[in-house]
Amino acid sequence: MVTNRRVVVTGIGLVSSLGIGTEANWAALLAGTSGVATITKFDASRFATRIAGEVKGFDLAAYLPPKERRGLVLIDPPFEQPDEFSRLAHTIVKAWRKWATGVYMLWYPIKDRRAVGAFAGALAASGTPKILRAELAVGAGAGELEAAGLVIINPPWRLAEELKILLDPLARVLVRGPGGGYRLDWLRGEA
Repeated sequence: MVTNRRVVVTGIGLVSSLGIGTEANWAALLAGTSGVATITKFDASRFATRIAGEVKGFDLAAYLPPKERRGLVLIDPPFEQPDEFSRLAHTIVKAWRKWATGVYMLWYPIKDRRAVGAFAGALAASGTPKILRAELAVGAGAGELEAAGLVIINPPWRLAEELKILLDPLARVLVRGPGGGYRLDWLRGEA
């Protein structure tokens, strides 16, 4: 039985006593260089053999990818299910626990203030250290969607100050009726 398997080569690397990297190894092979020499990494005097193929100048840490500390996860759910806010609160907290240094930005419509309040309360009680909320309402008579918000977990430094600068004039331009305006506050953390 023959099966089709797919193999993806993401990189080629060669570390040997001849050198580090494919080109260095190939050049040493073509030049007839031996990778075997007297052992220098430890005292080999008590052993019968004092030669080996040592890898010189190799630092494994230099070849490892860095640990991801920052990144942005943008979440824009469809909000088609009645329990979307509770599922979303659970999911975002679970994600934060797995990658606590990531920045999470979640957009949400404001159609039911009670559901949005419960969502904010669940996030505030979650244990995440910094949660910033920004909401903009254009006011009654603007149609089905009159307000929307963003929750930002682990917001970048000074984002609250920058949003304050932007939201004030934006609200003055976009507000079309009663109930319009903006809210910018911390659910947890800096105040």
